[in-house]
Amino acid sequence: MSTYKQHYFRQFVNMCEANEVPFGELPDQAQALILIKTFQESREVLKASEGKHLAQVIEHLLRESKTKGDSLGVAQKCRKLIDLWLTDQFRDLPIDEPIVAIPLVPACASPNLYVEMILHCEARFASDRDTEKRTVVRRHVPTEADCPRVAHCKKRQVGYSHGYARIEPYVDLKWSEWSLLELFEVGGISHAILEKVFEARQGEGDEVVNRLAGEINRLNEIRSRCKCRECSERLVFSKQYSVKDAVYRATVTNPCSTDGCSGPSVYLSHCRGCTATIDSRESVFKDKDNFYICIECASGSDIEKAGEFCPKCGERNCLRGNYRKKKCSRTECGHRVELPYKALRSKFTTRQESEFDTRNSWPS
Repeated sequence: MSTYKQHYFRQFVNMCEANEVPFGELPDQAQALILIKTFQESREVLKASEGKHLAQVIEHLLRESKTKGDSLGVAQKCRKLIDLWLTDQFRDLPIDEPIVAIPLVPACASPNLYVEMILHCEARFASDRDTEKRTVVRRHVPTEADCPRVAHCKKRQVGYSHGYARIEPYVDLKWSEWSLLELFEVGGISHAILEKVFEARQGEGDEVVNRLAGEINRLNEIRSRCKCRECSERLVFSKQYSVKDAVYRATVTNPCSTDGCSGPSVYLSHCRGCTATIDSRESVFKDKDNFYICIECASGSDIEKAGEFCPKCGERNCLRGNYRKKKCSRTECGHRVELPYKALRSKFTTRQESEFDTRNSWPS
């Protein structure tokens, strides 16, 4: 695990271990960890402080482990509290501070440099999928992890030191490593209930925790961009857009409010082709369907047509290069992109591209 990750996770664990701050004054994440620690040590369920949404989630699930009374109702309360907590974190945290969602979701423990800034594990169960419908055909047996960020990240197992991905509950883990995976397990919240409450596809209720982790990672990627590039002040999100909009569709900031600054509002979303963040200050051109063309992979609304326009200069049919890696042929531009695998042009050599563009096969 990178030093960056350790810093953010250990700060809350250290508070719990130091035991120097009264319970009611602890930050939400640290109070939530104390609830789990106390439960593991004595089976006692402490009462979360008012307004500590994350700690309240943990309290509800730990109490349900004793009563087994209303699993659906408890899951619904937890979903509402999680949404409230995420909204507060997304809007109110200092812009340079990431959302640290322990013990809500498992940490990303991978040492891979590609994910050194990614805090939370968003691995899923490895499956054969219908690429058109994006649905699961069958899961691999025995179960394996499939991380959308890093290839071949093995799942963690108790007693097995080489795995990092957390996709299954292990209630024998130390209190500092518990997440909703373990809490739903001890609370007796079934996968069918999780499907219903978290609006997951049928058969994927056991993936809602890691999907939530992926959502939080994307929120962090968006939040890190919310500084005005003219005066460096924080930009405020438009309240017309919810946290869920930011995760699944898009969000927009208000124009910079600093006196004398003309910084514009910023549109932020996620590219359909490569999952990079679409930032309207960088991806300035739109396709005919009004989708911004990704500065990284040249995708718009139709991924198959990625590379039709240079996302830097807006020129049509000017990207050249063998297969996925292309460069704008205009000398005053020279922008480089890496097309998504689904793009038709990702299969072309430079010569094939020229022939294709000469035929003008794409409709204008």
